[in-house]
Amino acid sequence: MRHGNDDDAAAATGSPPPFYELGELASGADCCEWVGRIDAAMGPHSVPGVSELRGGLSDRARAAVEADAGAVAWLRAVAGLDLLRVGGEGGLVDVDVVVSDRWFLMRYDDGDEGMSAHMDGTVRLGDGGGCRSAATLLLYLDDGFAGGRTLFLHGVEPRWSYDPDPERDAARPRPDAAAVAPRAGQAVLIRQDAWHAAERVAGGHKHLLRTDVGVRRGSKRA
Repeated sequence: MRHGNDDDAAAATGSPPPFYELGELASGADCCEWVGRIDAAMGPHSVPGVSELRGGLSDRARAAVEADAGAVAWLRAVAGLDLLRVGGEGGLVDVDVVVSDRWFLMRYDDGDEGMSAHMDGTVRLGDGGGCRSAATLLLYLDDGFAGGRTLFLHGVEPRWSYDPDPERDAARPRPDAAAVAPRAGQAVLIRQDAWHAAERVAGGHKHLLRTDVGVRRGSKRA
């Protein structure tokens, strides 16, 4: 799957890229159902909501990550677990993928200013044997609009934000080094220490779900 790095220095030192695209996580029917739920929950105002989804989507997301060796390797590196090896040498220590049951319901409307440059905070996942999150998982639910990309920014420009005047904003240079364009049903993992932003949406509405993902040491050998 596609991934990207926003910093040549980070690439040279082996730092993991800021995002990893998982591929399709939801069907068209699933996406339509969630778009309806989000619109019903928010009404005319695109204020983020939260839903506790026990099992179901979280289980599906965990299975998708575990089935993608590249995604597991990326999470290992982001969480710093790629250095853990059995007996100090040989194979890597096995890891378990942990996906939160807590999902944010999000919508960006036509003309909204998007979201300025930010990093996502980490949270505690699981029970007493859990872990801190290492990545944000975004599930895009639609793509019938202009703009709305997730932008990954150069580390030297973390304070970038949109100009409230659309014409001035359109004329400004973009500091993004990489971008992910939403596709209905597609999921992307984002490092929670990576500067990123949500591009302004035009000509439609952007719906998505967001949750937190981490990895912890498992009980088997990899």
